[in-house]
Amino acid sequence: MNLFQKLFFYTVWPRINLLFSIYRRLLIFNELPKLFDKEVLLVGTSPQLDLNLLERHSESFSIELHRVHKIFHLTSWRPNVLFLGDEALLIQQGKEIISSQNINTVIVLGCGFWIPCGDWKNKFIYLKLRQKSIDDFISTDNYRLQNAKSYIVGDSVLCLAMQYCIKERVKRIVITGVNFNYEQGYMEKSINNIGINQPKPTEAKNQYLYFRRVCSDLGIEVVHDFK
Repeated sequence: MNLFQKLFFYTVWPRINLLFSIYRRLLIFNELPKLFDKEVLLVGTSPQLDLNLLERHSESFSIELHRVHKIFHLTSWRPNVLFLGDEALLIQQGKEIISSQNINTVIVLGCGFWIPCGDWKNKFIYLKLRQKSIDDFISTDNYRLQNAKSYIVGDSVLCLAMQYCIKERVKRIVITGVNFNYEQGYMEKSINNIGINQPKPTEAKNQYLYFRRVCSDLGIEVVHDFK
């Protein structure tokens, strides 16, 4: 984000965010696909992304995170759902991301700020969000997390996807292309963090580990190939 964007989002925006929050609540919140007892594949863009795994799990319900469209030219696999959680990314790359998706892919918006308008508006399912710190994550009991209509905002879009799986009581979650080590770069060299909200790897990993413990408590198997 440039200096002007930072000033806007961190000084001006909080003062008018209440009005936009009311507007968001008036939007139609369509239901996400039902996943009870299914196997779900979550796909990121780290160098450890296993393309063979995508093909092996082609029959599984799959969720892409942010910019997985950048690797579409390497595989015939396509996701069922796209989770987007970074407003700055949407502002700068939204048109490219959306136009790259399969016509049947459900696009889920998990941003705290930005609301698309015009022709984009009806392409999204909007998540109801609530702000939480890492301490609040840890103090949230499984029942409340699973049954709450809103989603906790974390430091990684993976947190939103994990909550979706938990709320749906999936049977198994397989994760590839997520390693919380952004210094290693990405599977596709054209992906970078210029102009988007900067990642917080330590916080994001801790939040992921929290959701993984919740999954364990609920009997949801999680398979993750990151090191």
